[in-house]
Amino acid sequence: MVEDESETASLIVKLLEKDFGVEAIVAENLSQAREKLLSSPFDLVTLDYMLPDGYGIELMQVLLKLTDRPAVIVVTGHNDEKVAKSFLDLGVDGYIMKNQSLPGLLTRAAGRILGTSRQT
Repeated sequence: MVEDESETASLIVKLLEKDFGVEAIVAENLSQAREKLLSSPFDLVTLDYMLPDGYGIELMQVLLKLTDRPAVIVVTGHNDEKVAKSFLDLGVDGYIMKNQSLPGLLTRAAGRILGTSRQT
């Protein structure tokens, strides 16, 4: 997960680990994310739009060059149709706003990618 807000990162980690039994790794900026993504394979990346050292769309362009690209769900507080369209045009697998609907929307989107939720 590429997320610089610790509260949001903690929420996403808890959701993914609890619901899907996966190991969630956090990168707080683009530099850390590039390093991690180029050194290990991932099934899913949650990607924030605005980061301390750039924009998530820059990382999406790097991911597009990978032969085995992970699925990408953008999780952002940036409410802009042009930004959403730019990501969707690049082939992201989901675009979710950081609001009260985040937990349910992320669980459903990740479930499509990672498999069914382990909760009953």
